[in-house]
Amino acid sequence: MNKKIFLKGALLLIALAVLSMGFTGCGPGIFYASYIYIDSIDGIYGYVYLDGTYIGYLYPWNYVTAYNVSYGPHTASVYPFGLFYSNYTINVTNTGQSFYVYW
Repeated sequence: MNKKIFLKGALLLIALAVLSMGFTGCGPGIFYASYIYIDSIDGIYGYVYLDGTYIGYLYPWNYVTAYNVSYGPHTASVYPFGLFYSNYTINVTNTGQSFYVYW
């Protein structure tokens, strides 16, 4: 009799463990692009921020690479000479995507 109760309890624990493993991946997650490029297509230059975080200095006709950017909308800002110039709304949909900033 005790053996049957023990086996039922063990099977119940195994079933709960399997079910809990199956549900952990079902929630909403944040997925990231490995990298994106902010490109200067007409000579714009300056300090580049992505969602308020500094990602690098953009040289004329060059690019800055941002890593581990979540998919979805973001704001890229450019500050030539340390002064605010412009915000650009970008929508990250894939890795290696380029976004062009211009005067």
